[in-house]
Amino acid sequence: MLELAEYFGREGGPGRIVMHHKIGQNDLAATAGIMRENVTRVLDDLQRHKVVSRLSGDYCIENKAQLENQVKL
Repeated sequence: MLELAEYFGREGGPGRIVMHHKIGQNDLAATAGIMRENVTRVLDDLQRHKVVSRLSGDYCIENKAQLENQVKL
């Protein structure tokens, strides 16, 4: 998601990036090289922790720093 945010994202406030591009879970799975079911599970977890959200079908990274920390794990 961070890489996609570099291409499609726009600053939406402090630490928030809005991606004004329709990105489906199948697209995310293909980009990451994992099964769509795993993408669904990860996205659900990120949304539950308010790291990522959906706004009118667009993904928003609500907390870029926290998402970057998750990537390092």
